Amino acid sequence: MASAYAARVDLLDAVYTAVTLVVTDLDDDGFTRRTRTAAWDVRALLFHQLCDAQRALIVLTTDAPGPADTDRVSYWAAWSPGTPGADAHARYATRAAAAYGRPTSLVQQWRDTASAAVRAASNHAGQGFVTTQGHVLEVGDFAHTLVVEAVVHHLDLTLEVPSPPLPPEAYAAVVEVLTGLLDADLPAGWTGREAVLKGTGRDPLDAADRAAFGDRAARFPLFGLGQPRSRAKIRSREPWLISGRRASARRGRRRAVVTRDTSTPPTAQPTSTRHAPTTLP
Repeated sequence: MASAYAARVDLLDAVYTAVTLVVTDLDDDGFTRRTRTAAWDVRALLFHQLCDAQRALIVLTTDAPGPADTDRVSYWAAWSPGTPGADAHARYATRAAAAYGRPTSLVQQWRDTASAAVRAASNHAGQGFVTTQGHVLEVGDFAHTLVVEAVVHHLDLTLEVPSPPLPPEAYAAVVEVLTGLLDADLPAGWTGREAVLKGTGRDPLDAADRAAFGDRAARFPLFGLGQPRSRAKIRSREPWLISGRRASARRGRRRAVVTRDTSTPPTAQPTSTRHAPTTLP
């Protein structure tokens, strides 16, 4: 396994493990807390991350012919808030997550699937090509995209849930994408965490930032994963934007999803198209 690829797999393992540590000891109320994505509470976001780990497991065990048509930076160029299909996936993830009943079974499925995805990455030679979201990438670049998404969503997950910071290398992976898309350096005074939050629209640029970037400020967020809470227009007619308990109360105890046997939770199988990635709501 090439050293660069091995380092990315180790980083993916570290971030997935950090997510697991966040959710393992949460009580039921903890899973209804807000995240940095407007559409999801902690439980729904964890289900979305489960979808991504399942995708990784499939992609890493299925070779594809080359050549690559995108790389670890250009892959993100089409990802922006409001991408077609994002709202549908947001509703799907919320309802599917609620179908687990208590969150413990969702946490267990996340833990098992994330571990399997990392094992699949570790067992891969790190060479050749894979296909995902309608694109062909080198395997190493695909591993990088997994790290980037995991880092952003770890920050999303921990808006109201405590967690130690990720290693600097994790934020640096996202910063590499941000500077590549901007084709310019980010402010030297930004920390890695701050760069991720501002670069993806989780935090707004302040006046000093806008002055420093000039015309480039209009290009922020440089890419989007989900609709950031700080930028979303949450409409009261969209009950899936409310945590499961509040939505149930507002609808007079009507269930948002069809009752099912929670001993067999749903498999995360979101619809995927070229311009509506399963990992992008």
